[in-house]
Amino acid sequence: MKYQFVVKVQNINITSRLNKGKIISKNMRISNGNEFFKQNILNDTFYKGFGSVETLSFEDGVYIYEMGDYNQLIKEIGYQITEIDLINFLLRKVQIFTSSLWFVKDNSVTFDAGFLQIYDTHPQDGTLTSNFLSYLPSTSDGEIRTVDFNEAEIQQAIDYYKLSEIEYKNYESDVAPYLENPLSKESKRFDRAIYFIGNARDALALPIKAINFSSLLECLFTNDSSEITHKVSERCALFIGKEYGDRKRNFKLVKNLYKIRSKAIHGQPVGVKPEEMKKMLIEVDEMVRNILLKVIKNEDEADVFKLQNEDFDDWFMDLVLK
Repeated sequence: MKYQFVVKVQNINITSRLNKGKIISKNMRISNGNEFFKQNILNDTFYKGFGSVETLSFEDGVYIYEMGDYNQLIKEIGYQITEIDLINFLLRKVQIFTSSLWFVKDNSVTFDAGFLQIYDTHPQDGTLTSNFLSYLPSTSDGEIRTVDFNEAEIQQAIDYYKLSEIEYKNYESDVAPYLENPLSKESKRFDRAIYFIGNARDALALPIKAINFSSLLECLFTNDSSEITHKVSERCALFIGKEYGDRKRNFKLVKNLYKIRSKAIHGQPVGVKPEEMKKMLIEVDEMVRNILLKVIKNEDEADVFKLQNEDFDDWFMDLVLK
């Protein structure tokens, strides 16, 4: 038996033709090759089952697809899986990849419904399944727009994706992934921060983005609730800034972020002008990206986030008193 899965990716333009596409993981690729789609993915069953509107949406666009031997796939999974669970798993892989694009640069890339065909020899003799995940990120200034990525940037995102790729064996669980507590005692600082960057990107309202960016920084730079604003501003500035000017700018940036956060979190009016808020959040987004990339790239300073609370506080105390 064979399978093929495809999903249209929105709000992205790849500046070079990928044709067959770049490998994301094993059988999964990203492509913008219209002719490849028509010759290798599109078939009569696909067209009739999913409709002309859905089919035409793939023309001259970016899509992610996966195809291969279905029996081998089930063997790798290690247990029998329903078709709807399989397509949901594939969609989550797509979500992880599109989220990895944020580590390259700010964007609002998302994806449409996914389409899955499973068949023996001919697609018309198989089954059709479609589903979608609710996923609508926006840029740091609350916009939804198309962003250009060149081939090298796509490869960067693939490299970041490989660091967080989920495995089939992790899918089988007593608790559905969306019901798991992302802030449990067992969770790590970095994992909690990733949760909040997802929330920040999903929020269209600028003050809500500010709340989630603040929570992200607290995941990384605090372990208690005392002197939060000063502690986060100081530690963040020291961690990411190499020169005095950079540290001073980032210190003020986080302080301003908390002015918005303190109003918004308590449901009070936020008097900052939208354009000023947008400018600030763009800077916060870039700062946060640089912090998280230091962790992903395993730079020496990133080990601080693995320390226990007392050693964690001592590390930053040493940094302050140097």
